[in-house]
Amino acid sequence: MIDLDNRINREGFSLNNSGNLEFDQCEIIKLAQKYKTPCYVFSETIIRKKCRQYVNAFSERNVTFEMLYAGKAFLVKAMCNILKEEGFSLDVSSGGELYTALSAGFPPNKIFFHGNNKSKEEIEFALKEKVGTMMVDSEYELDLIDQIAENLNTKLGIILRVTPGIDTHTHKHIQTGQVDSKFGISIDRVPNFMKKVLSKEHISYNGLHFHLGSQIFDISPYVLAIKEMVKLMRKIKDLEGIDTLNLNLGGGLGG
Repeated sequence: MIDLDNRINREGFSLNNSGNLEFDQCEIIKLAQKYKTPCYVFSETIIRKKCRQYVNAFSERNVTFEMLYAGKAFLVKAMCNILKEEGFSLDVSSGGELYTALSAGFPPNKIFFHGNNKSKEEIEFALKEKVGTMMVDSEYELDLIDQIAENLNTKLGIILRVTPGIDTHTHKHIQTGQVDSKFGISIDRVPNFMKKVLSKEHISYNGLHFHLGSQIFDISPYVLAIKEMVKLMRKIKDLEGIDTLNLNLGGGLGG
């Protein structure tokens, strides 16, 4: 027999009086019998608790912030409703995720459209639905967004994805912030890239963004990346005379 008492150490799990495993007071066996397997089970209680922990951590430090949930982790209408009630904004990475969010009544102005190599149809969809912000990680995408926005006679706020040149202690296949990453604009190219951004009539520069990777358990790479990004923000100010009002720190913290 396996001693489950010594193995159940994650939040939400317990053994009931019958010796059966429960998750958030729901018996796993009964869930499997009702919904069959494989079955993915989420705890609304724990999700809301985690949301509030992040919000409280920033609130206690008296900083202006906006909390985003990465839809690529898990997104259904019920999840969108929880996030909306908890005051979160939403990061989507595909037309499908955007459709799910809008179908759930999520406010489009609180949606950030991320993801590289977005299709023309996805960009048009986002613009027509008045999505709040779009992440740009290449010159090609910048030109495409501006062209589509011009065709639709609208203007879109963007943030630039920058590779800050920071290595993280995670698997090499899920690192995204190193110098040679295929995602984003290398930090040394951003000052020249900004000139093109500011020349676009249908694009509004809203800030910078970086993403270091996934399953990161050490926050020190974030500290290093933030310092590099602040230097870049000052350089943009010196060269172009504009302030960078938003810095998106990405996700990737290990659970």
